[in-house]
Amino acid sequence: MLSPPQGWPRRTVYAAAVIHLRRGAPVRQVGAQSAAYWHALSCHCERVGVTVGPMLVTLVTINLVVHLLLPAAFLLWTALGRHRSRARFLAVGALTAAYLLFVGQVGAGWAWFGLWWPWLWYASFPVACGVWLVRRWRAAPWWPERRVLPIAGLAFTIVLAASLLSTIPLVLQAHRYEGEALELQPPLSGGSIVVGHGGGNAVLNQHALVPAQRYALDILGLDGASRADGLYPDALTAYAIWGRPVIAPCAGRVVAVESGLPDIAPGLPAGKREDAAGNHVVLRCGAHHVILAHLQRGSVAVEPGVDVAVGQRLGVAGNSGNTSEPHLHIHALAANAGDRDELLWKGSGVPITFGGRFLVRGDTADW
Repeated sequence: MLSPPQGWPRRTVYAAAVIHLRRGAPVRQVGAQSAAYWHALSCHCERVGVTVGPMLVTLVTINLVVHLLLPAAFLLWTALGRHRSRARFLAVGALTAAYLLFVGQVGAGWAWFGLWWPWLWYASFPVACGVWLVRRWRAAPWWPERRVLPIAGLAFTIVLAASLLSTIPLVLQAHRYEGEALELQPPLSGGSIVVGHGGGNAVLNQHALVPAQRYALDILGLDGASRADGLYPDALTAYAIWGRPVIAPCAGRVVAVESGLPDIAPGLPAGKREDAAGNHVVLRCGAHHVILAHLQRGSVAVEPGVDVAVGQRLGVAGNSGNTSEPHLHIHALAANAGDRDELLWKGSGVPITFGGRFLVRGDTADW
């Protein structure tokens, strides 16, 4: 992630790091009681020298609630709710379906918990509907009683469902791009990947608001269905992408490199704006510049002025610069960019494709 620092404390880390949700752990561990959660959070933060603050709690709460607790709650509401009319049940079902579709496409945390979770929620939806249909459909009237609360509840549910469904055009738009795309070869070797951020607009790609990074990708490694051994582990080696070879996605000339910045502990982004890319390589490939960022310290294997071939080793995936966890950031822009500000912030970003495929958040590939 290449975003200008927003005043994050240098050693702040996601509260999710204390939960250590291992792949295959029982779901009940995710919903641990508040006292145990706060105790674990406090102990972990004391160990790494971090002060527990509202931002820390908010981050873990949002991810757990959005990806796991709310889908479960909507499904239980659909299946077991005392919907006093068929219209009310249909509205609740529509709201549940809309939320599952929305979070399944837009949610950025599925690689934390396991990429199979959205499919579990999707498969559970017809089951939840079937439970209510068997239990209550025949006895329920079509319309609610002519009283304020039942009618207001039905109307409110319909409005919420319509609001979520209205985001579908934006999600679809994020799968498209403007102009001509730059075709690249995979910039990583050695396994599967998942896209953390990517797409044609800010709904699926946080970079889209930065002109040079409009079509940038944040690429995470995959080990099975998760990008790390744990929810948000402290050890850099616990991340699947850590140490994977970064290779040239196009034939060109090395324009600039940086190799001396330290790899930082997983946590919230921190650092100077000028060091946001961390250790990186800038290639000029024809009429475009291609930037590959957040490489491991001392791993860059090329120098400015050297010509590289497709697939040539450039370095190793790391966690240097303005980054929250190990990943590879890549973006391309028109080669008229003249300085660092234009390369990273102000230039004209161009879309990139791999095998003709325009990747967006949540997409996976075997590289």
